[in-house]
Amino acid sequence: AGAGRIWLQPFFCHGTETALHHCLHYDWGQHYCGHDTDVGVTCSGEGSVDCLRLVNGGGPCAGRVEVKLRGQWGTVADDIWDMEDAEVVCQQLGCGSAKSAHDWTRFGRGSGPIHLVWVDCHSNESTLWECTVKGWGPYTGPHDWDVGVVCQGKSHGVSPGSLTPRATCASTKA
Repeated sequence: AGAGRIWLQPFFCHGTETALHHCLHYDWGQHYCGHDTDVGVTCSGEGSVDCLRLVNGGGPCAGRVEVKLRGQWGTVADDIWDMEDAEVVCQQLGCGSAKSAHDWTRFGRGSGPIHLVWVDCHSNESTLWECTVKGWGPYTGPHDWDVGVVCQGKSHGVSPGSLTPRATCASTKA
């Protein structure tokens, strides 16, 4: 069961809608149910986020956080990015624990789409997209809130050519 405000309930869909909020529903914030009837959806395929990487950090375990959505890399933007969020990224990448969480000033602004906005992790999630994400893109706009991390992970015996962004990707095929 969830917590917090219930935004939409019930849904009357025909199957041709391109977004859930296009289905008929009560007004936003009006509901007649409790969290005991919460539902969830797990998506896979072309529209899913299934890759994570760090870029512009000079090594595989530090950098600006980027995710791949619909085949295109984009940034993560958050004005309250914290150590719990950074911990999930570092663990997912196999880079140990988080050492620090950063805004765009450390690793620079990204370019292209912004894919995730306002991420809230509790540091026990296995992947960044298991955290609460308040905005799923792609969005266009300034990259003033792009986030980054520095992980404890060390790259002992790494050749200069291998200091490319480290990415972890999950298969979304059934």
